[in-house]
Amino acid sequence: MTFVADKSGNSPTDKPFDHYNRSNAGDPTGVITPQYAGERLLDTTNGTLYQALGVVAGSWVQLTV
Repeated sequence: MTFVADKSGNSPTDKPFDHYNRSNAGDPTGVITPQYAGERLLDTTNGTLYQALGVVAGSWVQLTV
């Protein structure tokens, strides 16, 4: 297993094999800037998964699982 450094300060994750890359307590839209388009983030407060469409804080979209 390979661990990739997480610039957010969260626990390291294995990006090629993990279902999300970062976690946050709450909706990331407008708050967290994605590191790359396609990055996934888990909202641990609401159990919601988001994916970034770009690299600006407003580019998160909620995924329906």
